[in-house]
Amino acid sequence: MRWIAKWYVYSCKRLFKKPLFFLLLLSLPIGMRLFWSAEKESGGTISIALYTDGDDFNEQTADALIREAQSFDFYRCGSEEALRADVAAGRAECGYCFPAGLKERLNAGDYKRAIRVVTSPSTVASGIASESVYAGLFSVYGRELLRQYAVSGEAFAAAREIVTAEGIWEELEPLYDAYLENGSTFAFAYETVAGAAVEETQALASFPVRGMGAVFILVMGLGAAVTAGEDERRGLYLAMTGAGKTACQLMQIGAAVSFAALSVLTSFAVSGSLPGPCGPGALFREGAALALYGASAAVFSWGLLTVVKKPQAIAGLIPFFILGSLAVCPVFADLSRFIPVIKIIRWGFLPWYYLRL
Repeated sequence: MRWIAKWYVYSCKRLFKKPLFFLLLLSLPIGMRLFWSAEKESGGTISIALYTDGDDFNEQTADALIREAQSFDFYRCGSEEALRADVAAGRAECGYCFPAGLKERLNAGDYKRAIRVVTSPSTVASGIASESVYAGLFSVYGRELLRQYAVSGEAFAAAREIVTAEGIWEELEPLYDAYLENGSTFAFAYETVAGAAVEETQALASFPVRGMGAVFILVMGLGAAVTAGEDERRGLYLAMTGAGKTACQLMQIGAAVSFAALSVLTSFAVSGSLPGPCGPGALFREGAALALYGASAAVFSWGLLTVVKKPQAIAGLIPFFILGSLAVCPVFADLSRFIPVIKIIRWGFLPWYYLRL
C-alpha cells in the first residue's frame, strides 16, 4: 500500500509542475467570487416587465406585484413594444401584457389567454413568475369579488337590513387581508432537486456552483485519464502487473480529481453558495459529498480508459460529456419539465448523481 500512496504523491508533484493546471484550479473560485460580488451588488433578483395598457384595475395589480413580490423585481413598461424589447435584450426574464378591460373579461368568465406572456428562448423562470403574477392578480380581483358580494350577495342579505353594505365591507376587508397573507388561503411551495424546501425570497438569480463544479470535476478526471492513457502508450506501466497498473492509474486520475474537488469546495466557501445553512457543518457535509463524487468521477474516468483504451478517443468524448451534462442535468435549468425523456437520459451522466446528494 505504501508504493500506491507514493504514486499518488508523485502524481501530485507532477501536477504541481504544470502552470496550466493551477490556472484551471484557480479559475473556478476566482470566477465564483467575481460573480458573487456582481450578484451582491445587483441584488440577484430576476426582473419581470409589466404592461398595464393604462387600465385602472391593471394598475392596481401592478402596484400589488411591485409592492409585495420578494422573489422578482417587477417593473412597468410604457408600451408593449418596450416590453418586448426588454425581454429580447435580456433586461427582463419575461414580460406580462395586461389588456384593457381585464376586470370586465374576468367578470364575464372570459379569462382564457387574457394575459399575454412574452418570453425568450433562454427564459427559465417564467413558470414561477406566472404563479406570482396570478397570485398578485388574485389578491386584487378577490378583493373586488368580496366587495361585490358584500353589496349584493345573499349571505349578507339579512346583515344589510341592519348595517349598510359599506359597513359590512369595513368588517370584511381586514379579514380578507389577514387570511390572504397568513398562507391559509393558498400558497406555493418549491423544492430543489435534492428535495430541500426553497423559501420564496430565495428565488434569486444565482450561478449554479454545484452543477458547474460537478462538470468541472468530471472534466478534470477525464483529462487525467487521457494523460494516463498516453503514459501507458509510452510504456510507463510496462513493469507493473495488471492490479498494480490499475492502482497507479487510479491514483494518477485521483490526484487531479482531488485537486479539482478542493477547488470546487473553495468556490463554495468564497461565493457563499453552500447548500443549506452556512457554517462548518455545511462545509463538512459538502466536502463529504465532493469526496464521494470525486471518487466516482475517478473510477468512471478510469473505466472509460479501460474500455476505450485510446486517449485520443477519450479527449474527443470530453465535449460530449460537457454539453450532455449541461443539457440534461439540472445545472442551469431542469429541462425534463418540458422534455420528459431527459429524466431517463440524465442517469447516464455522472453530475446528475452529485446534484441529488
